[in-house]
Amino acid sequence: MKRNRHSLYLTGILLTCSLALTACHSTSQTNHSQDSKSYQKTTKTKKPRHKKLSKKGMRKDISGIDKPTDDGFLLTDESQIESKTDTGIIVKHGDHKHFFFYSDLKGTKWDYLIPKDYKGHVSPKAINAGHNNSQGFLGQTEDGYVFNPSDIVSEDANGYTVRHGDHYHYILKSTLGTSTLQQISRNSYSIPSVPPVIHQKGGGVSGIDFRTSDGFLFDGTNISGVTSTGILVKHGNHLHPISFDVLQQSKWSYLVNQYKKQSKDEHTSTLTQEDADFQVKRAYLAKELHVEISQIKKVVNEGKVGLEYPHGDHTHVVFLSELDINKPFESPEDHIMRQEAGESIEQRKERLIKEYMERFKVKREDITIDGNYMSVRHGDHAHVYKIDPNLPDDPERDVKTETTNLDVEQQLVYGPFYTEGSAESLTRKGVYQKYNPKGLQNIKNFVLLTFSTNSDYGNLLVDGHKTKRVYYLVRKDLNWEDLNIQRPDAVKDEGRVFKGWANELPTSGKMEREHRSFYVDFDRNKKQPTKNVYGPEDDVSEIDLEGYVPIKYTVLQNGSVKLGDVTQGGFSYYVKPGLTWKEAWENGLKEPTPIPNDHYEFIEWRHISFDGRNADDKVSTTISMAAFGTTNLKIGPYFAKNPDNPTDIHDPSRHPNYFWHNPKNYVAVAFKAGNGGELVSPIGRGKSLVYLIRKGTSLSEAKVLPPSTQPQKGYRQDYSHIIVSEADYNAPVTEDKVYNILFKNIADDNDTDDTNASDSWLDEFLSPSSTSDETVAEPGEERAPEALNSDKDELESPEADHSVANPMPYEGN
Repeated sequence: MKRNRHSLYLTGILLTCSLALTACHSTSQTNHSQDSKSYQKTTKTKKPRHKKLSKKGMRKDISGIDKPTDDGFLLTDESQIESKTDTGIIVKHGDHKHFFFYSDLKGTKWDYLIPKDYKGHVSPKAINAGHNNSQGFLGQTEDGYVFNPSDIVSEDANGYTVRHGDHYHYILKSTLGTSTLQQISRNSYSIPSVPPVIHQKGGGVSGIDFRTSDGFLFDGTNISGVTSTGILVKHGNHLHPISFDVLQQSKWSYLVNQYKKQSKDEHTSTLTQEDADFQVKRAYLAKELHVEISQIKKVVNEGKVGLEYPHGDHTHVVFLSELDINKPFESPEDHIMRQEAGESIEQRKERLIKEYMERFKVKREDITIDGNYMSVRHGDHAHVYKIDPNLPDDPERDVKTETTNLDVEQQLVYGPFYTEGSAESLTRKGVYQKYNPKGLQNIKNFVLLTFSTNSDYGNLLVDGHKTKRVYYLVRKDLNWEDLNIQRPDAVKDEGRVFKGWANELPTSGKMEREHRSFYVDFDRNKKQPTKNVYGPEDDVSEIDLEGYVPIKYTVLQNGSVKLGDVTQGGFSYYVKPGLTWKEAWENGLKEPTPIPNDHYEFIEWRHISFDGRNADDKVSTTISMAAFGTTNLKIGPYFAKNPDNPTDIHDPSRHPNYFWHNPKNYVAVAFKAGNGGELVSPIGRGKSLVYLIRKGTSLSEAKVLPPSTQPQKGYRQDYSHIIVSEADYNAPVTEDKVYNILFKNIADDNDTDDTNASDSWLDEFLSPSSTSDETVAEPGEERAPEALNSDKDELESPEADHSVANPMPYEGN
């Protein structure tokens, strides 16, 4: 089913004891043992998942509040509200949920739902005006900019400032794809926090003192957000950042104190990965651990999205940012415990302490060193690790080899021990210290038996009391049949499902000298699937599809996809595991039809999949993205990185829009300056200026003319050389082509009359009119900016290109 950008997938946040060392919480509970009872209760909380909100200077209709969302949701009754958080409301819609910030409710009939003490504020992560259905910032802003990591000039917690011609854009990290963020991280760009200031000749800053090339001029309004270094101003469908330093030097200096304080007070947190990243990494982790995907749960801790996975009778958590699907899975604990070449025991000890403190947020006083062992205190118990794994184990730290004196014990079994409503996980020592069983002589004479569940859908029942953990202390070397231990009853909540015990309690044979755990699980009460493939037309809200393989079709940008009579941003299928792609197609899996926006065309499907996509390959989690590209007659220009090979398709300086057109439909047309001069363009100066021209289009139709030139001192342009013939200019372009512009050495030039050779069909475009005030630079002189504003420059401007409704940018990257 379609997930739009307002959908909020809440799978529950389990703050349980694990090697991930997330915080243990307990207030007053009811402790139960054989001899004594005291009372204590634990409150389990769920954190709201952060979501983006659209905030504008003047209120406009909010999808879901004032009008239906793309998937048909409209808030009409308070009974639709499932829960409330500190920042908004959560409503259920079919098989998913929507989230609305309280600020979305202001000025509506739902205004009364806003808490009296709620203090709304605008932050970069909450800005996404006009893009509720966007799949990420992968297309263009209104002025044609396409994100390229090489354009980054500064970074803060929420986004990147990028340069685009004579101005900047602010790109939210949340609008970038996972692969893009990973690429930036891998390349380890050295990025400052404050962008440089673009000064123009004659003084002034574009966007403050005069309009930028995309028409932006700050007028004190449309401030949509605040970063740590400045403000964000909305302009069309994108953002312009203005630093506090620039504001301070302008007539808008009074805004600095107001917004700088807001910047300091504003809570910032790392933005979560999109659902696509979660789905892919969830499937990867299940495959690596050889468990069902339903056992991998989503958790959010301190604003970071993680995956909770089973580990014995408890769970561990790994954050999405710690997973690399291209490498074998390594748990955070294993990563910290890695062995580094040349590391001394003291260096290793200090590194382990530092990394555990950073990764698991523990205090230094909670970490103790005892010989070759590091103990990390966690609530009323501790996790113990060997510092040097190559040294032999201390027999007294191993339950199998520790010293015992079994004969002193008068009682063989102590328990059951439990705390009503508690999910607190205890070690043997923790049980002994908390419940203090009378008559027990030496805790090393006993092993710990644990019965537990981490499920939200059921409990263990002992003596009429519900709990998540039940413990027994059993003297070593006994036979199972002699224990007389009763497994606690597993009680499901109303409307839920009992899934069963992970392992059975032995009834005979000698017990090993080891602790044993017995885990029981419950689940939501959903119907079992009966079809091999479920599609967008199916209501799957009450069907248990946890084990099914998700197949998602979506778009990158600049288009949509159509299935039947429905056109939208994406569709989802769920396929029975074990089917091949051929079988899935035969059972109803359909590829939607890509529908490009005006002035765009479909390029190809781009797939992210773990396994193959051949007909006989097994279906695996797959995200298929429809890529669309421009149909503009020209793209560019840009200066070639290698002037001697200006039409190279792999040129790193190629215009960013290259990535958003179909290379099969475009050719490169380059103007190359010979020795003694260079080319002059609104984007700068260089030796080879390149345009991408749509195949079958003439230079005349694309309105492309040779650029201006700047001879070096002692040279002048060779006007006897025709750059482009009239026939070439009007002929359709079908292949890459280079036009040379030549220069002459004045000292070697005996032909003083070749300037007359410039009388050609191009003169009306290239030569200044006799009535023009345009200044023509002499050889060796630097041409003033106004000298570039010729008829040719007007033809090259975006405003003059009427061949398409939405022309591409004509500045370089």
